[in-house]
Amino acid sequence: MATPGQAAVQSVDAIAAFRLATLNFAAEIQAALSEAEADLGRLPQWLKLDRVPYWTNQIKIRHQAVQDAKRELARKQLMTSPEPHSCIDERKALARAKDGLELAESKLAATRRWIMVWEEKSSQLRAGLTQLRDLADRDLIAAAARLARQVEALDAYLAAASGNLGPDGLPVGSTSRSSGGSASRVAAEGSPDRISAYAGLRRLAPVPPVRAATPTGDENQLVRQPGPMLSTDDIEHLERLALEGLAPRSPDKVLLEPGALASSVLCMIRSDPADGDSGWYLAGAGAAGMQPQPAVAVSIQTILELRPDLTVPLLLPVGTMLVASAGRIASLCQASNQELWS
Repeated sequence: MATPGQAAVQSVDAIAAFRLATLNFAAEIQAALSEAEADLGRLPQWLKLDRVPYWTNQIKIRHQAVQDAKRELARKQLMTSPEPHSCIDERKALARAKDGLELAESKLAATRRWIMVWEEKSSQLRAGLTQLRDLADRDLIAAAARLARQVEALDAYLAAASGNLGPDGLPVGSTSRSSGGSASRVAAEGSPDRISAYAGLRRLAPVPPVRAATPTGDENQLVRQPGPMLSTDDIEHLERLALEGLAPRSPDKVLLEPGALASSVLCMIRSDPADGDSGWYLAGAGAAGMQPQPAVAVSIQTILELRPDLTVPLLLPVGTMLVASAGRIASLCQASNQELWS
């Protein structure tokens, strides 16, 4: 039980997991808002680009039909031999033509009226969507940033208390969990709990609906300064493990936090791929001053232009989770959560 003024923190992993869930929720909100805004724009676009031209053209056609019906009635009225002809059919045809013209004119007027009504109502709806977008863009991201700082502080406290710090400032056999998708700290080498700590993190990778809805990122959002490159020794050792799975194509997308490639700690998780989706999710922690952001989608080609050292890791099979710290691979887990790196 905590003393007054102290927090009873039972699990730092739970805080890191909640932070990742917060970022994923922010991404889901952004995807839903984008869809809602697109829906708001579809109706006026259909009215302006489809219905207005259609009814305008119908008015021209039906006006011509009225003129034709009038000429036909006049022609019939002039026919006198051998006796005046009945004009009942022609009068009915003219009445139908006039009714059709009036209908087209009323439809065009109604369409233009509804365009104005919809624009007024949609502006009110967009104001509400803007408030929700501010929640996702500002409040949730700020909350995730605070959680990241708390996790970093708790990790530093635990490491200092145990005296188990490595040269990169992280606990030996562990990596920071402070940023979305970043790896969870694990026990020292040989601990039976080492793998289970990663199992929870794996479940926090974006689910297929979120991956499908994640917008293609503006490359200007990415932190262009790359973080520590993977060491040549580790890449060669990774190649010797011969774990290659389904190779992604250059256009296939990868989900990543904008600052992931610049981070000193990088976590890579591969979920089931889909058409145009490699299944990879990249996130990081440790870059000074880096603010966490919801994931964006970029191509494999973009990733490799910034981090060519990730060519071999991106060939790893589905279910793989790789954690690198300060340019060295700290952990490599299979889908079964079996640790492969030593």
